[in-house]
Amino acid sequence: MKAHGAAACLLIAGTSRTPVPAQPELAQAAPAALSPLIARLGEGAADEARLWRTLAALDLARRAGFLPVPPAAPVAVSVAAPDRLEAPTPHAESLLRQMLGGFHPQLVALWLRLAARQGRRLPHALLPAMLDLGARQPGLRPAIAAVADERGRWLAVHDPRWAYVAESAARGDDSAALRELFETGTPEQRAAALQRWRELAPAEARAALEAGWKSEAPESRGQLLRLLATGLSAADETFLEAALDDRRKEARIAAEELLLRLPGSALVARMRERLAALVKVESRLLLGKKLRVELPAEATKAMLRDGVGRDRSTHLGEKAGWLADLVAAMPLSHWSGLLDAAPAKALDLLVANEHRAALLYGLATACLRAPAADPEWTRALLDRWLQRDAESAGHFPYQLAGAVGGLPAPQADSALQAWVRASPRVWSADESIATLLVQAVHSERPWSRALSVLVVERLAASRPALNQSYSSLRSQAQAWAAALDPLGLAEYEARWPASPADDSPALTRMRDEFFAVARLRHDLHISFSGDDHG
Repeated sequence: MKAHGAAACLLIAGTSRTPVPAQPELAQAAPAALSPLIARLGEGAADEARLWRTLAALDLARRAGFLPVPPAAPVAVSVAAPDRLEAPTPHAESLLRQMLGGFHPQLVALWLRLAARQGRRLPHALLPAMLDLGARQPGLRPAIAAVADERGRWLAVHDPRWAYVAESAARGDDSAALRELFETGTPEQRAAALQRWRELAPAEARAALEAGWKSEAPESRGQLLRLLATGLSAADETFLEAALDDRRKEARIAAEELLLRLPGSALVARMRERLAALVKVESRLLLGKKLRVELPAEATKAMLRDGVGRDRSTHLGEKAGWLADLVAAMPLSHWSGLLDAAPAKALDLLVANEHRAALLYGLATACLRAPAADPEWTRALLDRWLQRDAESAGHFPYQLAGAVGGLPAPQADSALQAWVRASPRVWSADESIATLLVQAVHSERPWSRALSVLVVERLAASRPALNQSYSSLRSQAQAWAAALDPLGLAEYEARWPASPADDSPALTRMRDEFFAVARLRHDLHISFSGDDHG
């Protein structure tokens, strides 16, 4: 402060050598906010006392953090518009506060989905914490923006890290705004804009990507192409076919995967023609059909362009890998038509062939590409996967269990109930059904009450085995607790009562953690259902 420096110099020089200015002069040199105080300090006091009082006041102001502000025109501060969504119940707000404090934070996404479904907004007091969470976890940003409401959008303007809220609101359903963001935004913003644009106007979005394709950064091409999966249609084929020749491998892979999702594409037709030369069906009068399969003699340049032999399977030979790639390119319905048989029967014929490893691997890869395209085939393959032994385990990609999560909810639930009933009464940590159930956990749809009860019953019956496998099954049980029908808590607790004395401390802890997640999900649904009295 200017006044503080002048008074300090005067003190060092001494009042006998330099006279102390009149108090109004000292006050004039002080910041405007302090001038009235400084002016009153010297009333009726000697020069030395006036000087000491002035120094004390200025020093205290400096130590308290006073910063002089230059005169400026008044700044107009905007005011948030009234919120349009209802506030959450006190109970729902309390649960969100607990999760932000570290109590099962993985369920924040569920809180956001329930709030959006019920037309509730984020609590005002938790807006900064939630906006910060979105800045750290991009996957939560759309859900946070959906329930930030007017106060949240107003607050987000004041911190660059929270700009995603305003961007989400600005995009909306406006194709012009999406075009501008796609052309001028950051890589993350451009990807989000392109995906939303594909939802609204697929042809416009593809045309914009195609027009600027040559100037796209090579490292971004694969990611941007994959976004064309939204609204994918035959109209995209010409652009995707050209992308098969892209210099970037990621772009070529993305184009191939999308073209294989178009059953009528030229790529699928080329693969079918190649496969037809290798696979023949023989009809024998008394013995029924038999499949004769040959391995490809070579991978031509055209085959390599279409993705054959791109990623060699470690358990298959080179030529068997080429065959698996050709099989993977076919829609599963192709085999039902070729063999004139239902999926389970067709699969029996395929497995009976000497090249079963390549055939099964290709079929499972095709299933993973579109598990909902033919639920009966998906179920037949998963039936076979559950029956696998050590010798045939390598015939399946390890991700195949995840196909159950891509089935429509009714088919998935029906199949899972059948598989759980057919499973051993006592589960061990490495049960195939346990792996399948983990893959069947869907973040946005809980299991049915019947399936939930079956799983809890198996867990309760498996206590002797679980006593020995806490570390292996703990994460699985936590995942299952996050998939149960949330409103069946009382029934689950009755089926798996508090652990008796012969349970190990590890098993008791696992049960407690299992029900902690189940209770929190139950409380969340109750707090948003209108039955909350908390």
